[in-house]
Amino acid sequence: MLNALGRAIGSIYIDMKTHRLLVERLEKMPAYLAKPPREIAYAMIGDKLETFKFLYGTDMSAPTLYLDVPGLPPGIDFPDAGVLNSQMIIRRQEAPSARMFLE
Repeated sequence: MLNALGRAIGSIYIDMKTHRLLVERLEKMPAYLAKPPREIAYAMIGDKLETFKFLYGTDMSAPTLYLDVPGLPPGIDFPDAGVLNSQMIIRRQEAPSARMFLE
């Protein structure tokens, strides 16, 4: 964990901000969801997000993160929620980072 301006900044805070982003997007498509958006968002945060965070700022960092939306059959597109082919797409510039907590 990093301290910045007297505030703790760490991976859990990035997870929390990402969870909030996922919930906001999932709430735009309730008819497609088998479970509440909060539950689905928790299920979506996992290994892919950890790798994405670990590579942030390196030459190997991916510009886009693709997260499967649990329970969606293949081929579902919902652009207002950032979902294409049943995957939520989070671009690097949309992804929460520790810098967000300094603003």
